[in-house]
Amino acid sequence: MVLEMTAQVAVFDYHDGVFKQTQLVDMKNKGVQEKNGGGALHTSPDGKFLYVTNRGDANQVVVFRIDQASGKLEEIQRRSLEGKEPREFAFDPTGKYMLFANQKSNQIVTVRRDPQSGKIGETVQKFDADSPSYLRFLTDK
Repeated sequence: MVLEMTAQVAVFDYHDGVFKQTQLVDMKNKGVQEKNGGGALHTSPDGKFLYVTNRGDANQVVVFRIDQASGKLEEIQRRSLEGKEPREFAFDPTGKYMLFANQKSNQIVTVRRDPQSGKIGETVQKFDADSPSYLRFLTDK
């Protein structure tokens, strides 16, 4: 769960209709005074990584490895999204690219993603879009 106003991610165990919090992860940049807010979160297609947008002054995505046994998160990367207010994002059908909607800078940013490491690589394309807010790939599957 994203806690937008505190820029945190809460992790829960779920069993028989009952939730129990197991971890609380701070997404603020350490040692920096910033106004941040959590945004969208999605797991990778293989379920091994969690990606969370960090809006406000940070304007980045934070990448976490998910421990498959415990569900605990380990931060592995922070990457600028080269725009303002990353509202939403989507994985392409191959899982090798991600598109981020930078709502306040009116653009979509496409980046490479390494499915093995979960890390985000270089920017492939930027294009203008008027206040983009949500992204979905429509496939015939």
